[in-house]
Amino acid sequence: MLDIKEMEGDGSQPLLSGQNGSSTPGMNFMTPAHFLSDFAAGGGGDDADLGGEGEDKGRESLSVASEAAGQAKGRKGCVSKLCVLATVGVLAVLGVVGFFLGGPSIAASELNGSSVAFTRLTMSDPSADDYSFEVQADVMISDVSPLDGTIGEMAVDLIYKGTKLGRLQMPAIDVKAGQDNYKSVDSQRFVVEEDARDVWDEFSNAMLMEGTVDWTLEGTASVTSSVLGISMTFDNLDFHKEIPLTCFDGLDDVQMSVFDLTQSTPDQILVEMSVCLKNPSDISISNLGDMYFGVYYGESYMGNVTAESAKVEVTKDDASSVGCEQFGATGYNLIPMFGNLEPSDHDAADELMSRYLSGQDTAVSAKALSPVADSLPMFNQGMQGLSLDTTLNGDETPLIVGIEFKSATISPVNNDALNMAMVADVSMQNPLGPESPLYITEVNMVVDMSYAGATVGTAKTFDTNVPEPNEVKGNSVLTVPAFALLELPDKGAALTKFAKDLINLDSLDTGLLGDTSTVAYCPALGYSMNIAGVPIVLPNEDTAPPLPPVSVQGMGGLKDVSILSYSISGVVPDGTDGCTEMCGLVMGVTARVNNPSPFGLEIGTLNGELRDGNGVTLGTVGTDPATNFVLSPGINNVTMTGKMSPQGDDAILAAADFMSAYMNNSAQVTTVYGTDAGDTTVSWLNDIVNGVELSALFPGAGDDFEALTEIDIKSMDMELTADGRVRAASTVRARLNVPPEVDQSIILDVDFSGMKFDLIDVDSLSHLGRIELEVADVPVIYEDGYITATFDKTDLVIKDFEGMQKCVKDLMVGPSKNVLMKGTASPHVKTGMGVLQLSEVPFEGQTIMYGYNNLLDPVSGDPEMKITKIDIASGETGKLNMLIDVEVINPSNVKPELGAVTMELWTYNETDADSGFKIGEVTVEDFILDANEDKNAVTTFKAVPATYITPTDGKKSEDAGSLFLSNFVSGINQTAALRGAADGSGTDRDLLKPALAAMRSSSDVPGLVGNLLRRSTMHLPNPFGHDSLYNLPTDLYVYNPFSADMTMTSSHCDIYPCKEYADDSYTKCKTWYEESAGYYTPDALDETVKAGETKKLDTKEVKLNSILSREMIQTLFSSAGGGALIKLNGTMGVSVGDFHMDVYVAEHDVPICLAYAGSLHDCDAR
Repeated sequence: MLDIKEMEGDGSQPLLSGQNGSSTPGMNFMTPAHFLSDFAAGGGGDDADLGGEGEDKGRESLSVASEAAGQAKGRKGCVSKLCVLATVGVLAVLGVVGFFLGGPSIAASELNGSSVAFTRLTMSDPSADDYSFEVQADVMISDVSPLDGTIGEMAVDLIYKGTKLGRLQMPAIDVKAGQDNYKSVDSQRFVVEEDARDVWDEFSNAMLMEGTVDWTLEGTASVTSSVLGISMTFDNLDFHKEIPLTCFDGLDDVQMSVFDLTQSTPDQILVEMSVCLKNPSDISISNLGDMYFGVYYGESYMGNVTAESAKVEVTKDDASSVGCEQFGATGYNLIPMFGNLEPSDHDAADELMSRYLSGQDTAVSAKALSPVADSLPMFNQGMQGLSLDTTLNGDETPLIVGIEFKSATISPVNNDALNMAMVADVSMQNPLGPESPLYITEVNMVVDMSYAGATVGTAKTFDTNVPEPNEVKGNSVLTVPAFALLELPDKGAALTKFAKDLINLDSLDTGLLGDTSTVAYCPALGYSMNIAGVPIVLPNEDTAPPLPPVSVQGMGGLKDVSILSYSISGVVPDGTDGCTEMCGLVMGVTARVNNPSPFGLEIGTLNGELRDGNGVTLGTVGTDPATNFVLSPGINNVTMTGKMSPQGDDAILAAADFMSAYMNNSAQVTTVYGTDAGDTTVSWLNDIVNGVELSALFPGAGDDFEALTEIDIKSMDMELTADGRVRAASTVRARLNVPPEVDQSIILDVDFSGMKFDLIDVDSLSHLGRIELEVADVPVIYEDGYITATFDKTDLVIKDFEGMQKCVKDLMVGPSKNVLMKGTASPHVKTGMGVLQLSEVPFEGQTIMYGYNNLLDPVSGDPEMKITKIDIASGETGKLNMLIDVEVINPSNVKPELGAVTMELWTYNETDADSGFKIGEVTVEDFILDANEDKNAVTTFKAVPATYITPTDGKKSEDAGSLFLSNFVSGINQTAALRGAADGSGTDRDLLKPALAAMRSSSDVPGLVGNLLRRSTMHLPNPFGHDSLYNLPTDLYVYNPFSADMTMTSSHCDIYPCKEYADDSYTKCKTWYEESAGYYTPDALDETVKAGETKKLDTKEVKLNSILSREMIQTLFSSAGGGALIKLNGTMGVSVGDFHMDVYVAEHDVPICLAYAGSLHDCDAR
């Protein structure tokens, strides 16, 4: 509250006092306001209106009057209203007179006693040419008393340290006593007096550096007030105010909001930084001009920055600038600054950058440059010595944002350490941005590598040179080859888990925690920076965006393994490792192992068990210790040697299955299961190797591999049964092959072999039939790589009936037939690793089944079927029943068992097998031909029923039949054609019918051995009879060689004497007379010769062709020995039973004896 102080009368004594301003003791001087207040309190009530609303409002301010009115109200007694009104009027008049007389003093006191403060002072639009700017202010006037009023518009001088800086035009201000009165001063141009500029510089410096600055406002004021409705203005009042101005206090609260180097160029490191200045004042400066600072780290100069058109517009109570809210809700101003770094001290610059890039907070300062700290002269001097001290927060954006291992090969050192040769792609964010490169020339990393919550080891790369290209611009990837020593805790326990998971998993995440020291050449600075302690934190959840862990591609179980080559080269010698026999097979394998991981491992020696797909151990293998096996990233060729040596029954069975599948050309999963790393002393290496699995498909024997080749059917028995089955037995020889990668010596013996195979026609590819034999049913002899297997008769199950018919036919009519035997064998094999029962080893081989070739010699074409004897058993009309002996050479190695077979006899035509005339049939009741490997087995059939059937197809057929019989009777060997019936009726075996119908064979048919006419005796004719000299009585002796009686019914045979004998024995004629001497006989015959007997026929005449003298007859028909030889050519009628035949006969070398009286020989004795 602004109290009315002293009002000067004559200047010697107070006229008014807030307590008792009277100089007369005990007397109180009451102002009109006191009186009005008292009146209102005592009886005026609400109806009193003396002085109006302004007076009402003034009561609260005039505390003295209010107190007096309260006392009046409390008086006891009765005062009439009239007295009160009279008193009020007097007092009002007195008050007005008093106010008029003392008003100037009251107004001056009111001005001087009031308080003036700037609640906001805004400076803008400063001039670059003079010390002028726009100013606008918010003013608060308080402590006004005793009266409300109006301070009139006035010009005030702004004085600092007694020097007028300039003039400020203040507007009229209405003030209320007892209140804070606010008023805005409109923007106006403030011009610093030219001769006061030096003082202004002091003022501006104090404004920046000090918490408060006292300045003075001086001027001449006018005050207008009202009393009892009467308004009065008092002019020319002195106005003088010492006003404390709250200032910037050195701007000691400076926060770094942004520090950015990413706009740097190849030639300069450009800094963009934003600081948040805490404004502790009510001063707002909208343009400080361009402010120039030097950036310092400690006492080391780093470079310049400029705050262009800087402004501090936010006062202490204003909301903070956007970008500064994090430092406080009010008072912070964002000041962008731009510049470049040109450090004078490289070591200090390196230290600063190291701290910054490592995320450490660092005290830095921006010091106003001297002599030019500001582009505006009016602020330049004031800024001298200004230092904005702040903290450069460590860069939250990491320099290293990712690491990808391109390759990393682990080499054991000992139980506590390993070496790692690696190449890593390091993803980096260049803090200088995309245009200002850094050339990384050297790194030195110390990093803890972790996996699954445990530290694998601490990697130290030491000083590592980085080869070109080593440029980093913006976000770049730098390829860094390095050699690191990894120190292992806990004897490599965590490493073992990491390595095992690395081998088995497709990917795994690792952590890296450490830092790197880096040497980087910076062209923009012109020197190589040594940056220490750049953090490597992967993963990092505190960055934006979060950095992931280092993802390492695993080996995925090393599934991409393929076998390049292998060998099973022989037998492990007996006695090896205490084994007595069958100690195993020597084997080796080279595999291609694709390691998809960038990590590799130097193992040295890898030993393991060879396991099949079911995990059964078949043997052991290992790498050569001398080769130092390294499982490198990418493609590895691994050679392992060892032996297949299954132990125990289960393993033997598994080995048999393995070899069976192998020879079946079936690829099968085979695994090398790691057991140890040889004789290494590094325990964690053994732990890693133990359990490593290298699985691959062990290849089959090959597409072109055949277990059996050179299949040779040594002999075969093929029976066509009456019920339509085919039963076969055979001895087959074949080469038992092993693939080229396997040595034949691994097979020690084979004693049995099951077989299942199809017999396939090579021409038609028809599967004719199938044979299945159990192992025990096929004994085997093994010798020099060949097996000879023999099996007894078993069913050949027909799969293609028509095809089988054709096969039988082809065999019947052709010399050979190519067939395919395709199936499986199950040999029981003694090998170098044990006795194995192999199962269903496939084979496919072509072989030859030699055919019967129509029973003709396949080379000469001569008949292989020979009728060696013909016996006539009986005769009936049109049929001559015979019994024949037949000898057959089988041109095949297949023994046929065909049941009853009937073949037709046809006259033979050498040039046309289908021509001729049917003359009979031959039936073999059980047609079985022996067979052998040489294809020359001979089978003899005795007394085979045969029938001669008289042809009835015309004269030619009759003549052909007659000729056949004539040749036979005449002892002439001939050939007869053999055919099966065209309708297949020659057999009741359906499989054989087409074959028999197609058969076109022949047989030698011998002529009758010896003459039917055994001898002849001629008698000299009666010289005296009629024609007696032409008729020569003759006795014929006829032999019947057959089993049936034979009746001779006629004969007309020319007789030819022998002209020249072959020798002196006279038993063979060399030359015959060409002219017939006569014929036998014109007489009728009816002579039956019993079977197997010789009979002298009744004497018949030989009709001579000329009359001969006795001498002539004797000369012709006798010899010195008492006889001669003749031949008879002609016809003869013979009947056997009801069968009659007229045949041409040619009987040679028939002995003849001429009986006459006086002869010296006895014809009957011959």
